[in-house]
Amino acid sequence: MSESKPKLTHKDAVVAISEVTSKADLAAITLHRCEVSQHRLDDDSENQKAGYLKVFEKTIGDGHYGCLVEFLDVNPFTGTSGDEDKPSEVPNGVKIRAGFETQFFIEDEEFSPEQIQAFLRASSVFQTWPYWREFLASMYGRLGRLESPILHPLPISEAIVLAGYEPVETNQSLAE
Repeated sequence: MSESKPKLTHKDAVVAISEVTSKADLAAITLHRCEVSQHRLDDDSENQKAGYLKVFEKTIGDGHYGCLVEFLDVNPFTGTSGDEDKPSEVPNGVKIRAGFETQFFIEDEEFSPEQIQAFLRASSVFQTWPYWREFLASMYGRLGRLESPILHPLPISEAIVLAGYEPVETNQSLAE
């Protein structure tokens, strides 16, 4: 699986998603991988990418498609350097990463690869978001030292943007 860039405009993606949705069934959502680690914030260039999202699509065959959505959260905290009496000079952080795999069955093969890509990317982000919210809240609860960030339910319009499709200009109508 490799990450690919969206090929449709935001407007075309919205149309494609609505067309494919009526012919698609969600077959499964599975936790593909997860990682929770404590680290020094200056040791990792990924700290700048906290909250990032990566989406990888794949064709399984015979109308079956899959998508892997990876989420990352980095939360700094004031910690210690191992010696409880000596505060750390470098801020510590917790990095939580999870990848969820979705599998869809799409009834008809009448859709272009770009339409299927738009559907997979946006629908996978939208469908896995509640699992990411639960996973993140659960991990922060188990850590006991940090407050869990509040992640609100994700509207499909935001899922489309997170999937890589540029937002429509505010003065531009989808009906144009």
